[in-house]
Amino acid sequence: MKRILFGVILIFLWGSVALANPVKHSLDIRLEECLAKHPGTTSERHCIEQMMPLWDKALNLYYQRLGGDKNKALRRAQRAWLKFRKEEQRYIHVRFSLDGTMYRLMEANAYLELLRKRALELKFHYEFSKLLSE
Repeated sequence: MKRILFGVILIFLWGSVALANPVKHSLDIRLEECLAKHPGTTSERHCIEQMMPLWDKALNLYYQRLGGDKNKALRRAQRAWLKFRKEEQRYIHVRFSLDGTMYRLMEANAYLELLRKRALELKFHYEFSKLLSE
């Protein structure tokens, strides 16, 4: 019981610290560096597209660290997220189907953000599970 209470308190404290002093993921820094070196919508879109497989790899890393397919609850959640992502990507494509390279950039960024958010969610769950096991 004490561990659970400690974990809940830690989540709130960690969340408060994260909001006040956000720590950037190394992939976020890598994207920022690419964007700074390659200005312009087409080049920026290329930078974003290069990051997609890296965020996907990070997502899969934390998925596996959390037990992967052996973790039934995680597997169900991940399958639901994959369905959500597919539908969200359809919506994003329709939403940004406008003329101009700026909209291709916005579309690519929205796709990347889907992957990024899920990878960071799984990373949080993994770090929290490590905390509880200490």
